[in-house]
Amino acid sequence: VVALITKKNFYSLILKNKKIQQKLLQVLCLRLREAWKKIQILNFNNAAQRIKILFIMLMEQHGKSTDSGIVIDLKLTHQDIADMAGLSRETVTRVLDKWKQEGIVDILKERNIRLKHDFLKLDRMSLGEEYRYLPS
Repeated sequence: VVALITKKNFYSLILKNKKIQQKLLQVLCLRLREAWKKIQILNFNNAAQRIKILFIMLMEQHGKSTDSGIVIDLKLTHQDIADMAGLSRETVTRVLDKWKQEGIVDILKERNIRLKHDFLKLDRMSLGEEYRYLPS
């Protein structure tokens, strides 16, 4: 259900209803956290670091654990990854090809990405404090 209400009625509704206040705060905080993570991605100069942090964010939201690693359950093209990380498609292709050769990432037939256990171990050492909680 969608409704249009005036600014005055909106403020009145928020001030009178605690549940609406709490839900609105939850949504705003979630959006802020997501924005801060996206800003953090763009702060890295190194393309590989940008993609690693992006994959960790996607893993937290869409990851499915398997014996050989964590599969990001999204169909992603190189262009999709480039758009999310603020990089060119060619750069994403170079980084992913390197990681595939190193055996830390697999691109599955369904365009899903499998992050192998070595990928997560490398992140513990190379990423900022926010991501150091990752399993080794």
